[in-house]
Amino acid sequence: MSNPLLSVENVIASYSSKLVLQKISMKIDQGEIVLLMGYNGAGKSTLLKIIFGDLHVNTGKITYLGKEITNLPIYKRREIGMAYLPQSNNIFSDLNVYDNLQVSGNGLNSLELNQRIEETFDIFPVLKNMHRKRAGLLSGGERQMLAMGMLLLTRPRLLLLDEPSAGLSPALVIEIMQKIVEINKTYGTAILLVEQKVAVALKIANRCYLLKNGHVSFEGTPQEIKEIISRRVVHA
Repeated sequence: MSNPLLSVENVIASYSSKLVLQKISMKIDQGEIVLLMGYNGAGKSTLLKIIFGDLHVNTGKITYLGKEITNLPIYKRREIGMAYLPQSNNIFSDLNVYDNLQVSGNGLNSLELNQRIEETFDIFPVLKNMHRKRAGLLSGGERQMLAMGMLLLTRPRLLLLDEPSAGLSPALVIEIMQKIVEINKTYGTAILLVEQKVAVALKIANRCYLLKNGHVSFEGTPQEIKEIISRRVVHA
């Protein structure tokens, strides 16, 4: 069996002096969609920040592509193919859509940048239709599509998404989930998804982790977690 793309081993971490993650272990294989579930405060967002290097671990180890990256700075994690979409502040509101994409593609030559922007428009055609519109005037769903499109320009191997459908209408939630699947299939991008709209997210995930009080309380397939939820409802 090939090594996982990402491995988190016995990670303990604190946030604002509070112990949040307690011996968390998990893995993500190349090209799969993994759903990270749990109530608010369970440690989901903290785990994403730990993986991306935005927070430091107390103890434990993180391995990516077979190499330990536990103490690797954020810019190095970007260089090796990791990208992170936070819940907010993920676009440049004062720039227009096209300029947001250009800024994200900084470092690419003009030919490659233009090609990748066009490919991004293929996945998010709504962005092409409003490419000169100021990003701060976009709707919530359009902002999230722009934010994901900006990350796509770097062609990440691992994409960390923190509640990309937060605050969106049910129809837009479904559309965002469909775009995540399209990104996964088009580029083979592995995705770690934190999402409160569990019923919709379970439909696109390959595997799931359930966090409870900073621990992994369940690991398995969407079907297995659905059966657990169903049994709890029946016996409630």
